[in-house]
Amino acid sequence: MKYPRVECRFVLSQAQKRNRKLSIADESDDMGEIMGIIANYIGTEVKGIREERENPQYRVRTVSLATNVKMESYLDQYPLLSSKFMDYQC
Repeated sequence: MKYPRVECRFVLSQAQKRNRKLSIADESDDMGEIMGIIANYIGTEVKGIREERENPQYRVRTVSLATNVKMESYLDQYPLLSSKFMDYQC
């Protein structure tokens, strides 16, 4: 590679299954649907990661300036909780 490549990406990951102790009985335990809605909004796709481990996850990743801007818009409207919010602020 002649020139270094600089990229700005954002990765949002979420456990595939909700913690049953925190779930409402009528809600689905699978987080794939909500991650799919987010991915569809920003123009990317959901990938399953760590599938072979005990706690597999879904991942939505931005890959371009356009998807970065869409993700920023989404997160400004629907802020993350816990330390993920602080990571986003940085």
